[in-house]
Amino acid sequence: MGGDGWRDLGLKPNLKESWKWYLAAIAIVPIIVAVTMGLGIAFDAISLSGFSQKGATAFIPLAIAGFFGSMVKNIFEEFAWRGYLTSRLNAIKLHPFANSILTGLVWASWHVPYYLYFLDRRVLEAHTTLSMPAFIIMAFLLLPLQALAYGELRLLSKSVWPAWLLHNIANALSLPLLSNGFVTLNMGIGGVLLSPGSEGLVYSVLMGLAGLWMYSVRMRNEAA
Repeated sequence: MGGDGWRDLGLKPNLKESWKWYLAAIAIVPIIVAVTMGLGIAFDAISLSGFSQKGATAFIPLAIAGFFGSMVKNIFEEFAWRGYLTSRLNAIKLHPFANSILTGLVWASWHVPYYLYFLDRRVLEAHTTLSMPAFIIMAFLLLPLQALAYGELRLLSKSVWPAWLLHNIANALSLPLLSNGFVTLNMGIGGVLLSPGSEGLVYSVLMGLAGLWMYSVRMRNEAA
C-alpha cells in the first residue's frame, strides 16, 4: 500500500533450493522444547503429571488441532514481521541483530492488546508464574531473541513459508502442553526460566542460539 510492492515478500516457497530449511523449521522447536522440558524436570521446575493422567496419545490430536488452528493467524503475523518488516530492514542493510531486536520489539508490541484484553487469565496462569506487567516486560526481552531465529530462517530460505511453518509448530506444541495441563509449572523462578514455550527464558535463549547458528551459515554462504 505504501509503494514497496510484493517482490521481496517471500511468497514463493523455494522448496527445491531451500528444502533443508523447511526441515530445520520442523526440527527446531521440538528439539528446543525437549531440551527445555528435560532441564525443567531435572531442576523440578515443571511437572509432567498431566501426561500420566491423560496419556501421551491424548496430546497428539490437540497438537494437530493447534497446528491447523494457527495456520491462518500466522499467515498474517509472519507476512507482516518476516515477510515485510525483516526483508525491508535487511534491504536497508540494517545489521541482522538490530533487525531482530527491532522486529521483536514491534512483534511484542503487537501482542500487548491481546495480553491485556483478550487473553484468558486462566490460560496466562498456565503459561507463566509472572504477573501481567512482568509478563509483558518479559515479552519485550524474549521475542527479539526468537525473532533472530525466525528472521534468519526467512532470509536463508528466501521465503516466508519456513518461518510460518516454524511459528505453527511452536504454537502446536507449547499451547496444548501448558493450556491443557500436560505440563504444570512449579511456582517460583524455575517456572519462568524453564517453561517449554515462547514465554520461557531458556526456550527463548535456545531459539536465539538457533538464530545465531543460521546467521553464521548465511554469512558463510554470502562470503563463498
